[in-house]
Amino acid sequence: MKKSITKNFIYSLILNFFKIALPIFIIPYIYRIFSPDEMGKIEFAQSILNFFMMFVGFGVYKYGLREISSIKGDLQKEKKLINDLIIISSFSVFIVAGIYVSYVFFFFDAGLLKNILFINVIWLVSYLFYVEWINEAYENYDFIAKKTIFIKLLSVILIFLLVKAKVDIYVYVSITAFTVLFNNIISFIYIRNKLSFKIKSVVYKQHMYPLLSLVFIMNISVLFTQLDRLLLGYYSTTEQVAYYSIAQKMVMIVSMLIMTIITVSTPRLSLYVKQDKGSYLILLNSIISHVMLIIFPVALGLVLLSHEVVYILGGKEYYPAYSVLIIFGIRLVFSTFESILSNQVMYLNNKEKMMMIFIGGAGLINLILKIALINNVFGYALSANSAILTTLISEFFIVISTLIYVRFKFNFKLNLVGNIKYGLLVLPFIFIFDFISKLDLYYIYTVVITIVSCSVYYFIILLLVRDVIFMNFIKRFVFKNG
Repeated sequence: MKKSITKNFIYSLILNFFKIALPIFIIPYIYRIFSPDEMGKIEFAQSILNFFMMFVGFGVYKYGLREISSIKGDLQKEKKLINDLIIISSFSVFIVAGIYVSYVFFFFDAGLLKNILFINVIWLVSYLFYVEWINEAYENYDFIAKKTIFIKLLSVILIFLLVKAKVDIYVYVSITAFTVLFNNIISFIYIRNKLSFKIKSVVYKQHMYPLLSLVFIMNISVLFTQLDRLLLGYYSTTEQVAYYSIAQKMVMIVSMLIMTIITVSTPRLSLYVKQDKGSYLILLNSIISHVMLIIFPVALGLVLLSHEVVYILGGKEYYPAYSVLIIFGIRLVFSTFESILSNQVMYLNNKEKMMMIFIGGAGLINLILKIALINNVFGYALSANSAILTTLISEFFIVISTLIYVRFKFNFKLNLVGNIKYGLLVLPFIFIFDFISKLDLYYIYTVVITIVSCSVYYFIILLLVRDVIFMNFIKRFVFKNG
């Protein structure tokens, strides 16, 4: 039975609201307990783990989501595909976990960082039970939302109860790791009737090329923000890692809302791209318009309120991160659009090879720029600011090259020019913020009044210009319920 994208969006929106709301409570609490050096070690350890996590699962998430969506309804093929991918994923977990443990044991000295790295092995083990891609393929967003909200709330309660001082750093790291493990186990139990474990029946050759392509793509993606945090940890200071990470966390919290639209539409787009190109293009352009309507005001808001946001999240010790957040805010526009082009256009149209070339080229540019910073070629050292700036430059290359390819290869007419208007409509935010900031209010009041004032202005201006996307939203959700 085909499920409503609107209902899926609502469930996913509720889930992402909790993913947004909970970190807003947790981050200020945790960052005020642990120093920039301690948080830098936690984030550096997470960056090392994330590098290995890219090989865990062997690209099964994206590949499985696409393939199940395309054969949905054929129960025999579905069960066979799920069995093959679960077995392949499990093998990858054992191999990667073994390499990770050996690397940590031999290449790190005893101390806080090494201990955190060993605790993080739990993240790798949890991937043995990772089947969320199956739930997403079957559009079980109601279950995903309820389950994840329960686990997240439980983890928050445990953090507030058990993490009280700097000595509780291992407790904090353990809670975050076991949260992921329990979340995956519950999903595994829920979907167990669709699972089977027949190792001898696995058809490896059929899946290896697309999976290897995805592993390569995922490895290339490490040449961006993951590379930033790794190099900052190795060649700069743990404080710089902390400044980078707190800005990145804020942007990730905000981008969850935008990515909801992209995520819930993937199964439907995957079906349309094979059966109805016209419907695919209509839905794709609708997604782009909805995302651009939201992303421009959000990005500019982050830039304008960077000082206040960093102070709220981390306190005085993390204040230098405000300039990092400004660059992250600008990057949010490009990275979001790049995600749409890569996942909803290139990948769904089986253009992994070209996507690898574009991402690889941009990644190489980013790596060269980082090496130049490490060697102080430009007169600037590697820091959180310079790291994210070079990443922004590299990702701009991906957007431009992908747009050119899509235009001439597919002849897709993407409504890009029409969506630029949202960027122009939010420019008065600058004058609104400037007026409010001169009132010299308490920083929380400045944030709240700025958000409310800019939202009211944006709402009114969209009504005045009769924006189609906004008017459809009003008719669908306001007048329908009125």
